[in-house]
Amino acid sequence: MSFLRLSGVLLCVTAFLSGAAQAGMPGLISHRAVYDLSAAPDTSGAITQLRGIEAIEWERTCDGATLYQRAALRTTYSDGEEVDTGVTLTSWESADAGKMRFSLKVETNGELVAAADGIAERRPGGTLRVHYTEPDQEVRDLAANVVLPWQYLRLVMQAIETGERGVSHLVLRGETPDTDPVQVNTQILSRVRVTAAERAAITDKSGIVGEHAWHLATAVFEDSTSEMPTVEIVEAMSANGVRITAEFHYPDLIVRSRLRTVEPLPTPRCG
Repeated sequence: MSFLRLSGVLLCVTAFLSGAAQAGMPGLISHRAVYDLSAAPDTSGAITQLRGIEAIEWERTCDGATLYQRAALRTTYSDGEEVDTGVTLTSWESADAGKMRFSLKVETNGELVAAADGIAERRPGGTLRVHYTEPDQEVRDLAANVVLPWQYLRLVMQAIETGERGVSHLVLRGETPDTDPVQVNTQILSRVRVTAAERAAITDKSGIVGEHAWHLATAVFEDSTSEMPTVEIVEAMSANGVRITAEFHYPDLIVRSRLRTVEPLPTPRCG
């Protein structure tokens, strides 16, 4: 069930939005959000139901931003088997995109099935050196065109500001070395009004979701030799950078994410 691991990691990519103010798209507010996850039966008939919950905390610090993400999903198969999957991701990225710390754990029925832990640092000349401690001790040098998640989304926000149609880069997600970095292509579709019904369905006492959202479409390619993306994401992002809804389109399954509650977190006072 690789899509469960992917959905957790990719949700973090969409959560790691810009901290810099942009025209028509204010900087991301430090916030805590809870999402409901669901899926229709897959086309093969193997999965009859998927339900879950995801919690995200994105917070600016004086030197960058931190992300904590936890997703818990229960998958029911046609033979009656139920599988519980948990994805936990913590990361920190410096404001200058020069450093990143990350830790990923994936559990199935309480058993650890995948893990990644490491530090990425930009070298002179722009190349990226990644020191892994999990799943094994390993050092990898990546090309200078590889960007970090928060850095990538700032490029998306810059494209929105300047009226460009899209952004495309190799992105280091903080995954295991065999599935990182990946090619990520994002298309900016449209700016729309968040309806009263959509706002009413969200517990948002502070009103940070706002009245407008951007529709984005993203394709992620784990296999550089394939013309087909591993997953395609269609999402609605509020003008404050809070993800409202998202659909993760896999070859035989669509996973849906819908914002349930959101609240701001304190903004640090930095000297």
